[in-house]
Amino acid sequence: MQIPKYNFEWQLGHEIKAGDKHLVAGTTVEAVAHFDNSAFNAFNPDPTRVVRYGVQTVDEMFNGFIFNVADREQLNLKLDPKTGQIATKN
Repeated sequence: MQIPKYNFEWQLGHEIKAGDKHLVAGTTVEAVAHFDNSAFNAFNPDPTRVVRYGVQTVDEMFNGFIFNVADREQLNLKLDPKTGQIATKN
């Protein structure tokens, strides 16, 4: 199946600036998506087709990811390529 008007710009991401958010222990993060497989969606090539989760562009591919860093983590470390040890801390 081909989707001639498929637009990869629909795959949105959101990045929070470093230091902007601090999540307290027990915080729940929830990702919600809505998939419009109706005839009202002008970009839907076949509203009669049942769409299930899958890895192809014709499938529903919603995944919610969150990447975090603990406050105590040391980032931007420089390693000595000969020893693999921390050379300097930034």
